[in-house]
Amino acid sequence: MPATAAPCQTTVLDLALDHVPVMAGRIDAQHRLCFANPPLTTALGFPLDKLLGSRLEQTCLAGLGELFARHCQLLSPGEVQVCQLSYQHPCLGQRSAEVTLASHHKQGDNPAGWLFFVQDTSESGNQASAASHQQLELEQALTGAIQRGELVLHYQPLVDAEQRILGMEALLGWQHPQHGLLAPAEFLPLAERNGMILGIGQWVLETACAQLAAWQQDTQRRHWTLNVNISARQINEPGFFERLDATVSRSGIDSRGLQLELTETMPLKGLNRALQHQLQQLVDKGVVLVLDDYGAGYSSLAYLKHLPLSWLKIDQSFIRGVLEDMRDQKIIRAILSLAASLELKVVAEGVETREQFDYLRNAGCHAFQGYLFGRPLPAEQLNAHAPSAVAPAPARTGS
Repeated sequence: MPATAAPCQTTVLDLALDHVPVMAGRIDAQHRLCFANPPLTTALGFPLDKLLGSRLEQTCLAGLGELFARHCQLLSPGEVQVCQLSYQHPCLGQRSAEVTLASHHKQGDNPAGWLFFVQDTSESGNQASAASHQQLELEQALTGAIQRGELVLHYQPLVDAEQRILGMEALLGWQHPQHGLLAPAEFLPLAERNGMILGIGQWVLETACAQLAAWQQDTQRRHWTLNVNISARQINEPGFFERLDATVSRSGIDSRGLQLELTETMPLKGLNRALQHQLQQLVDKGVVLVLDDYGAGYSSLAYLKHLPLSWLKIDQSFIRGVLEDMRDQKIIRAILSLAASLELKVVAEGVETREQFDYLRNAGCHAFQGYLFGRPLPAEQLNAHAPSAVAPAPARTGS
């Protein structure tokens, strides 16, 4: 949703509203959204930078705009109006809410805008409010997680058909002081929505490159590659490629060991020629591009057509039932055939049993990842927990 006006400067009032456990926001005299707290941005389904400047009529809270039209001009300074509202939540469906409207006067009698507070009163509304409050607390804790040293990288092996280690995938975790180790799915969607993914993603790149540099100095591990997940928001952020170049240069790694995974479930914006050229420049420097979760999204062929990929990772949803479900088997065979025609190699991820491994190896997969070969572990624990069947693969050759 494109912004239709420049966002207003954050005020002390906005910072206070940021901590309100219900959905809260502020609009200007033209009914354009100037501020929205995290529960509201979650309900609207867009990050804040996409919402600022938009009129409420452009969101799922269009009915709120109608309430403003009916009541706001009648509100005096200090007066509030309580109304009822029905709205369509993007995840929860039809909801009902109690809305409190108040005028926001900076000086004089003319309002500079209005404040609104939306309390869900639907059945299970209390649970929704509690979940929203919990999400807000999680976001506030995540803000300083890097500085407090709470983010960690664990590494999971990728092996070839002989079960020799080809490399590792760096998997992010958050060692939360109260909730223990949180998986990426528990906090990365939140980081994507509020923009914290940019700082977190840069930390991941720097930490992963430092670890890869250490492995490349080890005669037993110098052949290992390291897969690092990159979000579409990172790639679309101005300056990403320059920061990546600087990170790789500072680390001193052989860039052929770095493999960037792009998730197929989050499409890149535009896929224009400039972006394709920047990605090709990365590949020309030796960096390898991998398409993750292949088959789980909706833009697979566009990615294959436009991106200079070397690997596909078959989404694990097709691996779980591969021994029983003929449709999964046919899909995997189709992916392998398509990959072969495009000269791409294929990783099967989520391999948990020997039977799955045997089937996928015989089907023609080139590499494998999953609990069968090792769970994600801190770098210092990889030696002690490495499967005995796994031996180093031959070192890379070529320029």
